[in-house]
Amino acid sequence: MINIFYITLQTLLTYFIGRTFYFYLSKVLNQSFKEAKIFKINANNFYMLFGLFIVGNIAVIFNFFGGINQIYYYLILLFIALLNFRNINLKNFSFLNIIIKLSIYGTFIISTYNAGLSKDSDIYHLNNQLFIRDESIIFGLSNLHHRYGFSSLWEYIGASYWIDQNFVFLQTPNLLVFMSFYFILFSFLISRHSNYKKISLIILFFGIFDNFGLNGGRNGFIGIDEIGAFDNTFGLLFTLSIIFLLILKLDDSPDNIDYFVAGLLILFSGQVRYLGFIFLIPYLIIIYKSKLNKYNLTNIFSFGFIISFFWFTKNLIVSSCLIFPINITCVSTLKWYQESQATVVNKSIRGHPRNPNDIFGSLNNYDWFYDSWLSSNYDYLINFLFSLLIIKLLFFVKPNIDSLKYLFLSVVVFTIWIIFTPAYRFATPIFITILLLINLDFIESSKDLKIIFINKGIFLSLFFVCLILTVRLDSYRTFISTPLNSHIVSPNTIEYEVRKNFYGLKPKEGKVCFLKKDCFPDDYEVIVDKYLNYKIILPEDANYWNDFLKNLESKKSI
Repeated sequence: MINIFYITLQTLLTYFIGRTFYFYLSKVLNQSFKEAKIFKINANNFYMLFGLFIVGNIAVIFNFFGGINQIYYYLILLFIALLNFRNINLKNFSFLNIIIKLSIYGTFIISTYNAGLSKDSDIYHLNNQLFIRDESIIFGLSNLHHRYGFSSLWEYIGASYWIDQNFVFLQTPNLLVFMSFYFILFSFLISRHSNYKKISLIILFFGIFDNFGLNGGRNGFIGIDEIGAFDNTFGLLFTLSIIFLLILKLDDSPDNIDYFVAGLLILFSGQVRYLGFIFLIPYLIIIYKSKLNKYNLTNIFSFGFIISFFWFTKNLIVSSCLIFPINITCVSTLKWYQESQATVVNKSIRGHPRNPNDIFGSLNNYDWFYDSWLSSNYDYLINFLFSLLIIKLLFFVKPNIDSLKYLFLSVVVFTIWIIFTPAYRFATPIFITILLLINLDFIESSKDLKIIFINKGIFLSLFFVCLILTVRLDSYRTFISTPLNSHIVSPNTIEYEVRKNFYGLKPKEGKVCFLKKDCFPDDYEVIVDKYLNYKIILPEDANYWNDFLKNLESKKSI
């Protein structure tokens, strides 16, 4: 039970930080805080997303000057949370609203009863967060381990939620995104706006169908990641970004706050994983076509520029690249720059989903598609296509020119996924995007929902079935058998050996360091210098990645 107590405290603190942010945001954008509406639904549905965004970016800024595991950092967060108590307003909390939110919260809490660490947490996530907690930002940290170069905002958020050495609490930020997603889905479902209802129903049916099909189901809907992973969390942020971009497109008169929140969600998802920045293009087009005055445009973009300045400066310091591992964004004049590192890592990211056993060999041809990939992914592709077909038939409207346009866009999105990141772990945002695009003609239409779905009881049943099935059945079994259990998740321990004449340790076996900051598993060596209070990690062999790239044909992995 102690786990539930701490997760509840983390949830409330995040919620209140987000509420404070919204209060001051509404003042800047001249919105009524008492009405508290964003995209025509209660603003409290967004507070936890705002809170996570603020926690992560404050951690980024704080890390320029020290590790975040300091009382001052947590006092800042507590102070922000306490600011909103002078503006308490219970108007937007109906009895039904409270019951629904508690039900969603309770459902996702159950998922922590048998949660385990992801493999990537042991490889680099935990160590990355340990650096953020213990040390000021490190110049050239990606030279210690190339995966540190990714430097996702989720590492900074996760580093803020550690409690002792029980890593079950690292799951809290993921669950807060899941809860927010379902808060928004429910608000859409009971909305008086037809297109909101339609979006919610399409996604809910997709979620329910995820549990039926070949080999027990899976069609690309969200699932709760293991602790430390955030593939599905990013998928939800990506999905929310496209939902609210679609609403901006459909709405005749969005509020200033709507434009701001859509941009914030795009920035948030892009900081978590750079693919999220792809929505900047349609967002800027929508902004260009809007009737926003210069004052509101300045307020919206100035906040994004400030956050982006710290974010991209952090990227340059950690990896020498504005966006790692895109080589064109790297600054070769920086002392810690490693030529060809970004190029090799970029190739590994593209090759691994194609053939994990020969990631570089799969880059020069498409033999992998038939040799191994299709047979491994056949089940969920078929399940996705069947789900797509059933939902399309369920919400069918007479095709028009827009329908063909949306179908074409869907094929383009699917093709891009196949070419660049054809892995199931990356499929969720892509598949839900395709789902919404193919049914956009129905969402835009004035066609009423089918008569069988007008009953509110059926609406609620669909919602709760989808919600309950999002959590694995094993979690429910564990909860029922040990409801008072306080699940403890700890990293493994292994033996290390000292690197002769050079910095650090390496594992005696394998390529996993677990929770050890000075361990890295690769064959190269590094030198650690100091300038003032900052560490600079430099390669001992400046040509390591150049040589790796020249001999890429003989390499199976990185």
